[in-house]
Amino acid sequence: MYNYYFHGVSEREMDILFLQAFGAFPDFLKLFTDQTEWEDGEYHIDGVELSKTDSSLGESDITVFISLNGEKKAILIENKIDAIAMPEQHERYVKRGKKAIKKDGIASFEVFIICPEKYYKRDAEAKKYEHYVSYEKCLEFFEKQKTNLGEIFVQQIHQALDSTKTTSKTEINEIAVQSFAKYINFQKENYPKLNPRNDGTSGKVNGWWPEFKVKLPHAIIIHKSPTGTMDLTFGKAAPKIELLENIASDFSSIYGKKIEAVVTGKSAALRIRVPIIQMGTPFEEWECDDLVQCFDAAALLMEMATFINNIRKFYDEFCSNVKFK
Repeated sequence: MYNYYFHGVSEREMDILFLQAFGAFPDFLKLFTDQTEWEDGEYHIDGVELSKTDSSLGESDITVFISLNGEKKAILIENKIDAIAMPEQHERYVKRGKKAIKKDGIASFEVFIICPEKYYKRDAEAKKYEHYVSYEKCLEFFEKQKTNLGEIFVQQIHQALDSTKTTSKTEINEIAVQSFAKYINFQKENYPKLNPRNDGTSGKVNGWWPEFKVKLPHAIIIHKSPTGTMDLTFGKAAPKIELLENIASDFSSIYGKKIEAVVTGKSAALRIRVPIIQMGTPFEEWECDDLVQCFDAAALLMEMATFINNIRKFYDEFCSNVKFK
């Protein structure tokens, strides 16, 4: 059996692992259904969806649609390796489940968190979830499969667990600090108009989510490097998601590039998908083209922010007192 080296495992990569697991190993579903009060039986998986998004309630990491004797059910799963929980994250999962009963025609749903045991023990938010499956429990399951794919999953989970031992909420990852500093140097040399909130000189950041200032009140560009997204985030704008969807559609047409409108906690964002960048790996191992795509997206979002700000200023300065007869 080969050794597989992932050089850092992101939550998105684990999402994909679990999606594949539901399809490749039928009994994997039992780790979840056995915890519910649903009736016994051979459940059929109708589909698995990653990042299923509701415009007002945010997204579920993994949604599994299943059926038994013609009755449809859903499992909504939050996946965590070591990231801090978002405000009211569990509550939004429950609301999305209730909404799915009306929208997707399911009879019932259950909400799970899947995470390392260490994360579950230390995190109060994790304990709010009705059900819990540990990475370690999944590891035991895949070790018993005796297949090539199962062995790949075993090695990936081991490496995900190892990453939680070296990177916590309080520890400093020296490789990440060095990579972040070089990331900022690359930005300054090639994209000098971008204005980072932290230039990496303090040595006190792991650099997972670099941020860039924009000339627009209550807005900021956030590079969510482990998940491969670049967001122009508007604070406390979640209730205005429909308006932002219209803006995203307009900008997509103008720039010829897919731009999404998403809810991120209490905020909302214009989002561009970019390659995943693992800050915990040496900068020299990154693909230059991936980095260019990320900064191109940041520059484009900055241009959008400037455009929105100019329109806002124009309206405030010239149109606020204009009256048409």
